[in-house]
Order: sequence, then structure tokens, then C-alpha cells
Amino acid sequence: MHHPTAIIDPKAKLDKNVEVGPYCVIGSGVKIGSGTILESHVILKGNTKIGKKNHIFQFSTVGDGSPDKKYKGEPTKLIIGDENQIREGVTIHRGTIQEKGMTRIGNRNLLLAYSHVAHDCEIEDDTLTWWSTQDEEIINEAFSEDGREDIQEVMKKLYKFSRNCDFYWAHGAVFDYNILEHV
Repeated sequence: MHHPTAIIDPKAKLDKNVEVGPYCVIGSGVKIGSGTILESHVILKGNTKIGKKNHIFQFSTVGDGSPDKKYKGEPTKLIIGDENQIREGVTIHRGTIQEKGMTRIGNRNLLLAYSHVAHDCEIEDDTLTWWSTQDEEIINEAFSEDGREDIQEVMKKLYKFSRNCDFYWAHGAVFDYNILEHV
């Protein structure tokens, strides 16, 4: 079902059972898999492929070109797997040709409200589920109040860890664990 106020470019490809909410805008290079739900005011642009059974919430902008100053409108892409939840106000940019030319999000991830996935990032499958499979010692170390450092101290350590990097990106559970291990 497509709400009558949605604007869908005739060149966009939507599989069956895609629900498009009010005031959504879907551009010509967009492909959307079956069972995906777009709540109101979602904007999908560029060469963007969205898999099956994703749920994209209101005011999210997905597949826009990178705001990186190097990006000059070159053809790049965004690939999103299946069964992801992209909550309110999330922004996801396509890649840049100076790097990989592609941003990729795996399957069964949860992107919380107002988060941002920058150009050329790769997010693995099941990043949230990874935490639930860890043994109790790791979970307690990461989330318990006992021995937890002050957030300002953690941010100082993260800054110190990252300031010598040319760039780094979120890479799912592996990246999360490495940060926790070095903080």
C-alpha cells in the first residue's frame, strides 16, 4: 500500500508488499525489497538497495550523497540487508569514490533514533544480538556500575585512541569489542 501523498519516481523499483507512508519521497535509483515498511516522511535517494522486511521510521533520510568535501556527485551506492530497524531521524549516506564507493548495512540491525551512518561505513549482521551472546563476565564488565569509569574519562581515552588514526569506522560487534578492550 502506498499513501496517496507519497512521491515515488516511476524508475524506482518496489517489490510487492512494500508499505509507503504519507509524504515519503522515493528517488529513481532506489530498489526496495518485499515486506519493507516506510513510515511517514521517509526520504530515499540515490543508488540505494534496501532488502526485505526492513522498517524505516519517520523523518529518516537514506541514500543521500556524502557531505564530505571530496564528494562531487560521483555515482556511489548504499546497500542495506534484510530485517533492519532504522528508527526516527536516522541519516545514512552513500559511499565516496575516494574510498570504497559503497556504504553497507548487514541484516537484523537496530539503528537508534537520530543516529548517523557516514559514507563508506560497513555494519555487519546482528550487531545488537552479538552483545546478548557474550558471557556474563564481559556483559558485566561493559555494563555494570561497579568499576565503571566516568564518561568524561572514557571520552578522553577514546579521543587519545582515535586521534592518530586517519579514519576509522564502526564495524559492528568487532569494532565495539575493540573499543571496550582498549578504553
